Amino acid sequence: TYAGNLDIMTAAACRTAEMFAEEILSGKIQLKAVEAA
Repeated sequence: TYAGNLDIMTAAACRTAEMFAEEILSGKIQLKAVEAA
C-alpha cells in the first residue's frame, strides 16, 4: 500500500538522520555549510 511505503521511507529517513547525528557527535565527520546557488 501507499501508506506502507511512506512508513518505510520515513523509517529509513529517521535512521539515516540518526546515523549522521552519531557521526557528527562523535566528531568523525564535519559538515560544511554550502552557499545556496
